[in-house]
Amino acid sequence: MHPDAGSGAAEGATSSATMAQEDSTEDPAAGEQEEDQPQLSDRELWGQNAVVLYDLFVGYRLAWPALSVAWLPDEPNEGCRLAIGGHTDGSSPNEVIVAELNCNVQSRLDADDLWRSWEVDGVGAASGFGCLVEGAGGPLRPVARLQHPTEVNSIAPCPHLARLLATKTATGAVLLFDYKADRLADKVCPDATLTTPGQAVDGFALGWSSMLEHRLASGGNDGRLSVWDTAAALQQAGTTAALQSFRAHKGALCDLSFSRAEADVLATVGDDCMLNIWDLRAGHGSTTGLSPQLSSAVSKDEVLSVDWSFHAERTVATAGKDKDVRIWDLRSLSVPLREMSGHNNEIISVRWAPFREGLLATGSVDTRVHLWDLSLQSPQPDDQGDDEEASELLFAHSGHEGGLSSFAWSETDNFLLCSVAEDATMQIWQPSTVFYLADSEGEAEDEEQSPPAKRRREEAVSAGDE
Repeated sequence: MHPDAGSGAAEGATSSATMAQEDSTEDPAAGEQEEDQPQLSDRELWGQNAVVLYDLFVGYRLAWPALSVAWLPDEPNEGCRLAIGGHTDGSSPNEVIVAELNCNVQSRLDADDLWRSWEVDGVGAASGFGCLVEGAGGPLRPVARLQHPTEVNSIAPCPHLARLLATKTATGAVLLFDYKADRLADKVCPDATLTTPGQAVDGFALGWSSMLEHRLASGGNDGRLSVWDTAAALQQAGTTAALQSFRAHKGALCDLSFSRAEADVLATVGDDCMLNIWDLRAGHGSTTGLSPQLSSAVSKDEVLSVDWSFHAERTVATAGKDKDVRIWDLRSLSVPLREMSGHNNEIISVRWAPFREGLLATGSVDTRVHLWDLSLQSPQPDDQGDDEEASELLFAHSGHEGGLSSFAWSETDNFLLCSVAEDATMQIWQPSTVFYLADSEGEAEDEEQSPPAKRRREEAVSAGDE
């Protein structure tokens, strides 16, 4: 059974509740007493179980919901940093907040003081466990606040220059911000504005090439794919038109992902249910049209997200409104390599883990983030009923009470994620190692292959050790 932080599937965390239920069945008087007591809500059950499901959890109540979140690439002498894109009702400015994770891992929890709370620290009020904060304030320390002209639909940090952020506006324009540069605090002052032909249109698709230093692409609800040279845009320090812009989908272009093996190749998905693979070299300088290298219907409903594997150069994952996640080998798109079910509502994002092959995550309107491990053996169709969980489901994060808006994997600390939801919550979390390290030998092997976490691990003295 997979660990479910919302429904209390961890047997160790729920054993006392199970025993209480059994006792009340045998003793009518106990049953009458329990009827007088309020039943625990799903949120209260999650709070009881969380300490056995996570090594680290920090939950924030934001002033406004965030539509997007992204971890910044690693920089020497800096901690793990996040970019958070807000969405206000117009009474306050929309902004991008860049904040640094200001805590160390607490590898042994004090049984008498598991949960801690921190006052508003420029991001919001926070509570959590598994970490020790350095100095005053909470676990996140804001280092920059950038005013934004609309809600921040998407944020994409440049993989080649961590201080450079691309954001997607509700008007379709893409903005570039050097978040370390001096600028007016109360003005929208992007370092460059990237535009597309035609009328302003909303959209969410945004991504950098990991191989070409200045290549950025975006897509919108008009189905148009646009590509820019950001070095030229920053030199002009004004408004820059796209190098390439053409209609890539019939209906909205919902998401895109560059290949991590071929610099000019990227995948797009859209409302037309199609997965398209593009080689931008075939239409360099074109503003009229370009034919995809590959094109296939990968769902019977709108496809909302796509991601290219870090480790397998011909493998992509797709997900969307049909609630399923599919893994595709681009050499044959007739049948998916793997198809997994488990969400109860549409999937808004699918993202591969950068540090381990075959590991990916999905975020859904059903409030959950699921971690999937393709190395787990899939049962035969005859062995799995309709109500059985997919065997690839490694972990289910259920800390949010609203539908997911965005989530991101950290590239500097394995299994560290951040997720934001419609209920104005932001959660930084790391599942317990018991769910992905089988034994001490496996843990040692994982530590040898993985870069050291940027957050130091400190032992907390429990009451029993004093």
